[in-house]
Amino acid sequence: MEQQGQERQQGQACDKTAATAADEEDNAYISQMSPFELSAYRIAKSHLGTSFHLKKSNGYLKWIGKK
Repeated sequence: MEQQGQERQQGQACDKTAATAADEEDNAYISQMSPFELSAYRIAKSHLGTSFHLKKSNGYLKWIGKK
């Protein structure tokens, strides 16, 4: 039983590490946006709400492709 708890904690730590890396990548993309792109991003996020996914946006996909 204790082993399951330890495995669960290790799994959660891996999830947090992966999430942190993804957040850092998102932040790197956002920080390199032009003022026009940043404005469009904020409008899209505001208008679309939870339907907006940065990682699925055309700009993000092009940026990843160039990386």
